[in-house]
Formats: sequence, C-alpha cells, structure tokens
Amino acid sequence: MNNWRNTILNEFTPEVATITVVADPDALLSEELIIQEIHARGFDLVVFDEPIPFRYLFELNYRSRVGTGDLKELIILLRSEEDNFVKLPYDILSASRKLRFGLDRLFPQLNRSILSQLDRSLLDVLYQAQFIYSPHQLSENATKDFILRHVFEIAPEMVKTPADLLRILLRKHYRDQKIPATLDQWLLQMIQRTGRFADWPLESIILERGAFLSFLQERWPAYLHSLEVGEEAVIRDFCTSYHPTFAGPAILPFGNDDVRVYIDNMFAEGLLKPIPSSMFTKIERVDSSERHNLPLWVRMGIQSDPETERFNRLQKILQVIEEEFPPENARHTGWLNLAIKWAEANVLWYSSPITKSRRDIQNRYEPLQSKYDSLRQNIDLCFQKWLQQRYGTLYNLPSIEPVMVHQIPRFMMKGLQFPDDRAALVIIDGLSFDQWVVVRGVLQNQLPNYKFHTTSTFAWIPTLTSVSRQSIFAGKPPMFFPDRIWDTNGENTLWSQLWADSGFTDRQIYYRRMTAEFAKFDRIEEDISLPKLRVIGLVIDKVDKIMHGMELGTAGMLNQVRQWTDQGDLAKLIQLLSKNQYQVYVSSDHGNIEATGVGRPDEGATADLRGERTRIYPNESLRAIVKEKFPESVEWKPVGLPTNYYPLLAANRTAFVQKEKHTVCHGGITLEEVIVPLIKVEKL
Repeated sequence: MNNWRNTILNEFTPEVATITVVADPDALLSEELIIQEIHARGFDLVVFDEPIPFRYLFELNYRSRVGTGDLKELIILLRSEEDNFVKLPYDILSASRKLRFGLDRLFPQLNRSILSQLDRSLLDVLYQAQFIYSPHQLSENATKDFILRHVFEIAPEMVKTPADLLRILLRKHYRDQKIPATLDQWLLQMIQRTGRFADWPLESIILERGAFLSFLQERWPAYLHSLEVGEEAVIRDFCTSYHPTFAGPAILPFGNDDVRVYIDNMFAEGLLKPIPSSMFTKIERVDSSERHNLPLWVRMGIQSDPETERFNRLQKILQVIEEEFPPENARHTGWLNLAIKWAEANVLWYSSPITKSRRDIQNRYEPLQSKYDSLRQNIDLCFQKWLQQRYGTLYNLPSIEPVMVHQIPRFMMKGLQFPDDRAALVIIDGLSFDQWVVVRGVLQNQLPNYKFHTTSTFAWIPTLTSVSRQSIFAGKPPMFFPDRIWDTNGENTLWSQLWADSGFTDRQIYYRRMTAEFAKFDRIEEDISLPKLRVIGLVIDKVDKIMHGMELGTAGMLNQVRQWTDQGDLAKLIQLLSKNQYQVYVSSDHGNIEATGVGRPDEGATADLRGERTRIYPNESLRAIVKEKFPESVEWKPVGLPTNYYPLLAANRTAFVQKEKHTVCHGGITLEEVIVPLIKVEKL
C-alpha cells in the first residue's frame, strides 16, 4: 500500500525545475513529514501568504541565486486554488512549473468539506482505512461516520452502557484528541438519537473537555461514598448531599476495567483532584496500613498525608512519561504532550522532601531519584536530536491551535469575527511550563469561577526574549524583523502593524509592558475600558526578573513564582480583562532551566550577543572558532532567523558563565526552555 505522501513526493525529483509553484488549498505540503522529506531532497520551501513579506524574502534569499544558478530547487506554496496563481509576481510565475494538490485527489470517495477539518496527522489512518474498506462515494454524513469509526475508533451505535460512554469520552478528553467541531456535533446527535442517555449532560461533556473533567470530579465523592454505604443510599440522598451542578446519574462506573485505567493517570497528572478522606467515615477510620490495601487507582483520588500523596503521584506520572515517551520519528504533538506531563512531574519533584536529612525519606525516594534523573537525561538527549531534525518543519505547519508562538495572534483573530469581540494576550516573560503549573494552582483558588484551558506551543530558538517574544507581537518568524532582533524596543510597533494589516484601526489596538510591581495597574484599568479598544497585548516581566536574580535553582524559582502569584495582581488583571469582555489568553516567550557554568568564551568583540546559554555570531567562521573551545556546544542552524545571525548554544544543562557556578537562565534547547504554555481563560 502506498503512503498518501508518495502521491505528492513523486512530483518532486531534483533538477526538473528551478522554481515550482504549488496550489495547496488543503495545506498538504505543510505536513511535517512531507516538509522533512522535501528538505532532504534539496528543495527549499517558501509559503506565499502576503505579497510584500514574500517579495522581501525572495529578493533577500533567492533572487541572486536564481540568476547565478546557485539555487537548486525552490517550491513556492500557495494555500489556495490554482486561480490564485495570479497573486504571484509575474516574473516569478512565468518562469515556474505549476502543480496542484488537494484532499479531493487523495480521498476521492470522501466529502472534502469534512476532510478539510481534520488535523493532517490523522490522514495516515484515514488513507489506510480507505485502502482497506474501499468505500463508494460517501455523502457528508456518511463521511462523518467513516472518519469517526476508522480514525477515532468511535462507533456511536455500540455505545450502550454508561461504561461505554465514559470509555470513549475518557479516550477523547484524556488524550485531548483533535476531533473537529463538526464531528463532535455529529457524535452528539448520534448518541442523543439512541435515547439511552437522556438524563446525561451530553452536550457539555462531549463537546467540552473542561466540563467533562468537572463532571468526573463532581461524581468522584459519590462513587467513594457508595463503596462504604452502598449505591442505593447515595442515589437516594445525592441531590441534597452533593448539590450537583451537572445532571446525570449519581454514580458513575469508575470501577469498570475500561474506565479505571484512566483514573489514576488523571489524578497523577492533576486533571482530577483528590478529595479529603475525612468525608468518608470508613476510610477515615482505618489506619494508613489498612488504607494501603485499597487499590492504587482509588488511593490516588483520596487525600492522605501530603507526603504520601505526592510520592504516589510522582511515582505514577514518571511511569506514564516512561510509557508514553515519544519515539524518534514522533510528530511535534508527541513532545507538546510530554512537556505538559513533565512540568507536573517537575513540580512534584522539586516540592518533595528528598533533600531532608531523614534517612527513611531518602531511602523511599532513591528509586524515584534514579528514574527521574534517567528520564531527564533521556528527554534532553532525544529532544535535542528531534529538534535538530524536525524544528525547521514547524513554523509553516497549519494547525487548529498554534504550533509556534508567533502563530498566537492569528489564532486570536479567529475569535474576533464580530465588532463587539475583544481579545487580550498576556505574555509572562520567561514563564516555564512547570512554573505555570504553580501559577495555575494558585489562580484556581483565587478565581474559582474561571477555568484555564492549557495547551502547549514551541518558542523560537534561540529562546531569547528579543527573538521569541518579538515574534509573538510581530505575528511572524524573526527573519521578518532583522533590524529589531537585538532588543524589544520595537514591540509596540510590531504589534500595531500586525493588527493594522488585518484591518484594525489605531484606536482598537493597545500594547503595554507592565512593570514587575504592577505600578501602572491603575493606568491599565483606565485604558482597557476604552469602548473602541478591541485587541490588547501586555507583557509582565516579573518572572524574568525573578529568574535573573535567582540563586536557589529550580526549587527557588517555583517558590518565588508561587509567592508572586499569591499577591493576587495576576488574578486581579484577569478579572479586570474579563469584566471588560476580553477573551483572555496567557502565554510565555520561553522557559528557563537551572544550569551549571562551563566558563565564558574568550571571544573579544566577535560575538554580537553574549547570553548565558546562547552566543550569537555574524558568520559561521567566527562561531566555529568558539565551538572548538567548547566542543559539546551546539551550532544551531538559523531556522527562520535573519541572515548573519548564527547561534552557538551551551550544551545540555550548562551555561557560558563561571565554571561550576549554578544559575537559572534561558536561550538553549531543553524541553523546559522551548515548549511553553498557552492558556485560554474562560469565566464559568
């Protein structure tokens, strides 16, 4: 059986045409494995989105090479149909070979409008299903059924019991499957038609991950209570004793084999919260040795002493990370998902008492110390190797949610379809994912009526503020603002230009860099209430300032970030924005790590930038000279960066500072520096 990619790749044989223009309305050539293979064959690929940025890039990087014959092959990609070829400059179009690819040619039996909504990573499974089952021409609804069944393994007619329903929803929401809204609605309709779950809040728990998790959390105490008093008593007193906000059965079948396999993972990863054992007289009455006889998956959902609870969670989440470790050929989503789990593990690890002198505690944690250290070393090694092979494929990837931080503003624009729609982006400079886990925990207590939908995205490398944060406010890769790459003084201009190019007026656009002490909060409050304002960009630099003064390592960072969030300024800001009808997004430009010094390069004036984890050089020769003195350092290929910008990155968890000095810093390519949180805040 041929892979669907072969149909496309067969058209790209070297030395056929210098320039090939491709109409690609379904973004097939932007799929990461396609891009990787095209690059391996010696082709460059440029996406044509807007005439002026394209012309700038073409003239800068390709025009002179076309004339001299130095350019091997160039693919110019239009994410539109053939009739939009005319948008290209005539001199380029007239000298080009022209191709067109689309989902309708790969999947002629399936409905294209439904296919176009699928994440491109799902096409492998769909192509195989099409080959095996050879469907006749399918209607729109038949296509929905085919995709649900063969891609997402959901057969609505087989959902007959509460355990069946929970199983498919757990698989959907725990894995955070990217099921298009159209298919979600179809699944909802199909299950509603069976009439089997009339009293369930189907619309909420099928369509919304947060609602489903809240539904499980609300039913968990009732399930535990039923273990000691019986189901009949719980059902009888359910409404008066538990005051549920969700309709549905009082007791869910958590103990079913197909359900409970997810439950301990969800408690370990913080998706569900354990409840106090004092709520249950029988559980509270038994001593810890008897309670240990309860199944582990049940114990994970009951608060015990904090140390035992932390140990159990850490043990479980390290096991999950080990089992779900991304393979060498993993897609970017594999690492994005791992980063979320690794952040939870880091918070648990650095809040554990392993450093205490008690021998019994040290003995208990010794096996976990070995596993944690081994996993971190493996993550560092494998993630760096993956980045060096695949990072260059990321910035052109189309996606439902941003793959890289510069795509965040375009993602926000999707929610600004009507004149009254408003959006605010809050960038917490330097906030790593584990620090967000701490911030979220505090915010959930301060703002109980808000939910924080957390996803992950890639920062720009090198993970410097002037590179990655500016790409966010520019809405473009750093190669498009070469004159501003050395500082952040032009952020306001970049932000204003981005939104002006999308049709917003000056009075609708706002940017401000907030001080660490929120001293300008009163001014912010006055400004954001202006009736004509629609898009806001804010920078909070407190975490970055904590980082650059930190002498107590990762544990100290987590503690200081928690104390800062406890002060309530961030919660107050979120409330203020929400009150003024802004859809609030929170993100970061890069993370940080604790690193150990390996010495400072003696480079005179050759480096354009001297960071603790990154040195920038104007050419490869100067970089190579310093590389010789630091042989383990990484000569990073300048993907998406301006010309004459060549990064040298400190190896592993080291820094270009005094030997053996410990510091918290950023600029490198560890998981903690590169993958950052992206949060959509919603008021319940």
